[in-house]
Amino acid sequence: MPAPSPLPFDADAAKRLRQDKGLSRSEVADQVGVSPITVRSWELRQRNPSLGAALKVAEVLGVEVSELVTAASDGSESELSVMRRARRITAADMAQRVGVSKRHLQRVESGEALPNDAAVWARCYGLTPGQLRDAWKRAADAFDTGHQPQSES
Repeated sequence: MPAPSPLPFDADAAKRLRQDKGLSRSEVADQVGVSPITVRSWELRQRNPSLGAALKVAEVLGVEVSELVTAASDGSESELSVMRRARRITAADMAQRVGVSKRHLQRVESGEALPNDAAVWARCYGLTPGQLRDAWKRAADAFDTGHQPQSES
């Protein structure tokens, strides 16, 4: 199986948000648990952080991870899909882990349907239930069909 593409980290946003908060690279590094050189490499697009590190950076900067980890600019990929790929999990594997069809997984990741057990889904994505809810809500807000999402039991 080919490796997924790297986590789409918005280096410019990270640097801007860090500077807006008046934080140095060293201060961010200390709070995230990495070296200042690592933070510098993220900001210079030399490396991308792991999903876990991106979540910590977002927390330190007081923003949602979606401000740092971006979905595809053409709208072809949701934030949840990006996070799943960052964990190197295929859609088929994730669907099996959460006990739904691949199509239902795609509907959840796009905001078209609700996840049936948020705790299980969150654990599989490496998120808290609150982070999963927030990412799903952003996808649902972007989903423009005019109908209410349905839960699959």
